Amino acid sequence: MALKEGLMGNMEFRKIDEGDIPGIIELYKKTILPVWIDKGRDHDFKRIERNIRDNLHIRDYFMKMMRESSDDESNRSRTIGYIAWEIHLDHTSHHIIAHLRMILVLPKCRRRGLAQFMMADFENEARERGCTKVLFDVLKGSPANEFYRSLGFRHWSNYMEKHL
Repeated sequence: MALKEGLMGNMEFRKIDEGDIPGIIELYKKTILPVWIDKGRDHDFKRIERNIRDNLHIRDYFMKMMRESSDDESNRSRTIGYIAWEIHLDHTSHHIIAHLRMILVLPKCRRRGLAQFMMADFENEARERGCTKVLFDVLKGSPANEFYRSLGFRHWSNYMEKHL
C-alpha cells in the first residue's frame, strides 16, 4: 500500500528507539486523549511511557513510527504515526497471533493513507513472522471501526474488563 501521491518524500517510517518516546507520548496526547476523556477512561501517560520502554527490546514486541520532516525551522520533524504489536501463541486455536496493540495517526494528518500504509506493513511483517491471525480490540462506536472493516476485518467478539 502506497501513501497518497507525493507524500513519501518527506516521510520516515522505522522502528522506534529510546529517543522517539517523547514524540510518541505527545502523539498519544493529541490523538487518543480526547477519545479517552470522552469515554471516561484513565490516561496515565507515565504508565504508557513505562510500557513502551519496557517493551522496546522485547523480541516479539514491535513498534514503528512515522515522522514527517519539514523545512520550517520551528517544526523540523514530528511524529505523525505510531503502531505497536506483539506476537503470541493462542493455546486454544494454535494460531500464531499478531496482536495489534495501538495505531495512532495525528488528526490533521488523517485521510492521507498513513494508517493504511502502517496496517499493510504490519500485516506483511506479521505474515513473514509466521502469524496466522490478527486480533485487536477497538472502542465500541469508534469511527475506526469503519476503517478496519474497509481493510477486511470483522468483529468476532466483545471484550470486557474488570479491575480488581
